[in-house]
Amino acid sequence: MPWRGPEYPGEFPSLGYLVADWIEANCAQPDRHLKGEPFTLSDEQVVHLVWRYRVKPTATVDPERPSDPFAYDGSVLVRSQKWGKGPFSAADICAQAAGPVLFAGWDANGDPVGMPWPTPLIQVTALSEDQTDNIWTALLPMIELGDIGADVPDTGETRINLPNGKIEPTTSSGLSRLGQRVTAVVQDETHAWTKRNGGHRLADTQRRNLAGTGGRWMATTNAWDPSERSVAQIDGEAHLATVYVDYPDPPAGSWANKRDRRKILRHAYKGAPWVDLDRIEAECERLAAKGDPGQAERFFGNRIVAAADAAFDLARWNDLAIPGQGIAKGRTVTLGFDGARRRDSTGLVATDVESGHQIVVAAWHRPPQLADDDQWEIPDHEVDDAVAEAFDRWDVWRLYADPPYWETAVDRWTGRFTDKKGKPRVVAWWTNRRRPMAFALRAYRQAMIDGSVTHDGDPTFAQHIGNARKVGQTGMLDDEGHPLWLIAKDRPDSPDKIDLAMAACLSWEARGDAIAAGVADRQPKRSRQLVTF
Repeated sequence: MPWRGPEYPGEFPSLGYLVADWIEANCAQPDRHLKGEPFTLSDEQVVHLVWRYRVKPTATVDPERPSDPFAYDGSVLVRSQKWGKGPFSAADICAQAAGPVLFAGWDANGDPVGMPWPTPLIQVTALSEDQTDNIWTALLPMIELGDIGADVPDTGETRINLPNGKIEPTTSSGLSRLGQRVTAVVQDETHAWTKRNGGHRLADTQRRNLAGTGGRWMATTNAWDPSERSVAQIDGEAHLATVYVDYPDPPAGSWANKRDRRKILRHAYKGAPWVDLDRIEAECERLAAKGDPGQAERFFGNRIVAAADAAFDLARWNDLAIPGQGIAKGRTVTLGFDGARRRDSTGLVATDVESGHQIVVAAWHRPPQLADDDQWEIPDHEVDDAVAEAFDRWDVWRLYADPPYWETAVDRWTGRFTDKKGKPRVVAWWTNRRRPMAFALRAYRQAMIDGSVTHDGDPTFAQHIGNARKVGQTGMLDDEGHPLWLIAKDRPDSPDKIDLAMAACLSWEARGDAIAAGVADRQPKRSRQLVTF
């Protein structure tokens, strides 16, 4: 996918040049052997500022709409660990506190002029207090040792008082602060901000407040895990015209290949010459030996890959989507059914036997607003109707159904849906049988790798695929000596469901059995095609 940046911006107007000059003139290096020396921005950091503070050519001064002159309401900086995101964020915070970050008109040469916020209120935001330290521990000495310190005499561990405003650290627990009239927000490490830990709510709340005050935000992040649906992932994939995403495409190559990996690391840290690549390489080797090379690839290589315990590659799954494409009436299909009655989701997935295309036929989800002790149950008749409609619409060879919680329904379907010889077309397929389940999961994962499965792009289907985690030391190996595994949620009480992934795996297993039985070529001539909705 194409990303905006981080190429040099050219001739468009921007306050970024003024902001960069102001930072280098007023801020100090916060630590290490250059502590106290003037802060020097790298070329990549200057480029980000120029894009972040890009001004519309038609901009006019309007005190009631301070963000309107800018092309972007917010910016996202995606860089490797130890690239310098913390000190860079601290430098931008200093500029928001006292630098020329507001549009003040045009000079005689047609260049934009900047001015400070009259009453700045800046929040340094992370999920926890420890995480805000990533920026705060750089911010304090940057102010205290720099020229800006003469105008900011009151700094502390919990707030920095400005002559006409304030800088404060904020976390998801500090809800009382989130309603304040903020002028700028820095959101740190947004790859870790998920719906489950309150990160989505935190980001939404702050950005709504900024919209009301005309303030602007910056998010910094490592490359995200595509299975977690973090704030960073949402920002990066939305491609909004009002958000500048600075994520340089990593070079191609195998992370497992040392030569390719070195090339990837050189690219990731080309804007951070202070980083010792040999030391980074050693840490990559340690993580690989631990069995989690994906962690090193994300945090150091700046490449978007799933965690080591992810059962399926969500990025690969998304590549296999054929959006909106269904399965035509009369096609030979197999079905998979899995779920619960009260707490988790329940789903029915169909697979076209000939093509391997999958769709979600029906799904039921516990309403998220219900408390744990609220009574709610999936209605039997709705599930019965969905199964019956599937058998009526398609030539169903088999439905593989996981019976727990649905034993009576599965028995009912077994007696109702039979072939011409009276043989049941519904099979009770118990997913707690470790060996057959492990081999079914391996086959389904391989189908994603080789591209033999496709799907219609259903977003809930994708979430369930991404939520599935490898679990269990089965003690079994496949015929190539690789360990076999099962899947589960990341924890028993997790709101991140996987039932559609399990139903799809059962449907795929049934498809394999259908092909082995020689039924793949029995499609009716009039319907030997898929249908696009």
